Amino acid sequence: MSIDNFKNISFKQRSHCMVCSKPLESPLVNLPNFPLTEIYTQKKLEEKIGFLDQFFHVCDHCGHGELSNVISPSILYDGSYFFRTSTSASGSKVNDAFLNFINKTIQDRHFKTIIEIGCGDLYLLNSFFVI
Repeated sequence: MSIDNFKNISFKQRSHCMVCSKPLESPLVNLPNFPLTEIYTQKKLEEKIGFLDQFFHVCDHCGHGELSNVISPSILYDGSYFFRTSTSASGSKVNDAFLNFINKTIQDRHFKTIIEIGCGDLYLLNSFFVI
């Protein structure tokens, strides 16, 4: 993928909650010039790349939290972006600790729905099905 894709990152802007479809109100948190991490290049760049204004919303109707600017997965997960929880010792360790906390908290209760936030390569979500 071209470095140009990280200079002016294309995105889609959400205007409605992805859970209940109600319009999103003003963002709870503004994250100007928010960095995209784990971009690797063949040579050192003189210019800064990989920044996008981001906004975090909490739906007034259902309480769901989400980012409004959605970067295409083809930009996030092509050969230029390398972070994968399953291949990161620290990433998988943190998720395993979180899974242990969940298991201790829910004990033997069963749920019909699981929502995983930031599910990158589905490491945590897949862990729920190995329990």
